Amino acid sequence: MGKSGFRKYKPLILLVLGAILLGFWVYAACDSERTGGREVNVEGDIRLAVERHLKESASEIRDFVEHAHRTVTVRKDAPLELVKCRTVTSDGSDKVHPDLSNLKHVEIEVRVVWDGWFQKGGETIVAYQLLPEQGGKLRTTPFQDLRTTP
Repeated sequence: MGKSGFRKYKPLILLVLGAILLGFWVYAACDSERTGGREVNVEGDIRLAVERHLKESASEIRDFVEHAHRTVTVRKDAPLELVKCRTVTSDGSDKVHPDLSNLKHVEIEVRVVWDGWFQKGGETIVAYQLLPEQGGKLRTTPFQDLRTTP
């Protein structure tokens, strides 16, 4: 997919994921205050937030796949499936500090099922990462077509 195609959807993608993650991080910040500032295991919570996003509004990923392959239509009867949501920390622990100081990134992979002109039931795995920024915010990297059935 060309740069101009992604630029068209980038603001919407960032807005939706930002809103979801902002809600999560506000909750995590409040929770850390109640628990005395303990570290928070966020991988499960991030996974739930991403899964909720996929159910509520997955049009950005669907549009990405359809634009990347041009001859396919993402199946509406096959929901997007989160196949990987992995939190990576700089200290190797499974806990992320409330200020995200030890978070390197969150790896996300989503399975998308589509029908094309030449193949029915094809699959594409879309990958992207969430990267920490100053102020406890996360930003989304561009979507990548990790692998597609031939």
